[in-house]
Amino acid sequence: MGAIRASEMIPAGMKGYGLVFNHFANDPDFRDDEIALLHEVKNPYTPVSKPLIHIRYFLDHLLNERQITIREKIK
Repeated sequence: MGAIRASEMIPAGMKGYGLVFNHFANDPDFRDDEIALLHEVKNPYTPVSKPLIHIRYFLDHLLNERQITIREKIK
């Protein structure tokens, strides 16, 4: 969530860093639901889903390692 806030505060002089921040700062189509996840309702709030950005980066990694094709990635 810090990356979202940092990208919103760029006009006020905020300097952000990281892959997620760069997406928010430079890609107008990147939305906050890309980093959302579901978690359990009680402490320790264990995640029960994965953020979409993790899945996208994993698919990019598989593509770069030639373990999948672009056709398989976009299915």
